Amino acid sequence: MLRRVSLMTSRAIGQYGEPEPPQQPELRELLLQQAGTPRGDIINTKIIGNWLTSVCVRIHNGMRIELVKGSRAHGNKYTLITVADPQKG
Repeated sequence: MLRRVSLMTSRAIGQYGEPEPPQQPELRELLLQQAGTPRGDIINTKIIGNWLTSVCVRIHNGMRIELVKGSRAHGNKYTLITVADPQKG
């Protein structure tokens, strides 16, 4: 998941060598806020993994992060799923 997110949020180099804006700037800002390095330009994977573990059961705007596969050797795998709102019936 982090590899895919990194590709979505990183700055690509354009045709003429200029940096292009990230595809998902809001996601990049959230990840940097939660697990950014002191310089604020790199996402620390250990910190983001701990954060994902802590929020994986919470429902926010009808979405929830769910642990798909736990692995100490290769890192956990998560997915984002849509859940029904129990208050709406």
